[in-house]
Amino acid sequence: MTDRIQYCLDTILVGDAVLAITGALRINYETLGNAEPALHTHIIPRFQSEPDVKRRKPPFSVYDWTTSRRFDPALDQPFIDKMRDWLQPHLAAES
Repeated sequence: MTDRIQYCLDTILVGDAVLAITGALRINYETLGNAEPALHTHIIPRFQSEPDVKRRKPPFSVYDWTTSRRFDPALDQPFIDKMRDWLQPHLAAES
């Protein structure tokens, strides 16, 4: 059970980081493990600029993920750096 508790705490911490660096209105969490045989969580920022009809519903039901931009190491490096910079002091404080 300790591992599951830590997983939840880590997920919340990552959500806090995404919230802080993206300026999102809120964060949606979706934890799955059925189709993919590994427990994983989607941490999805939701923005005030989204149309109400989309923002108020689960993101997987209103967005076409097949048309979204794929991860690009070069384009996504600034986001990765911001996440690392935000998380490092928070992780150090937990140690």
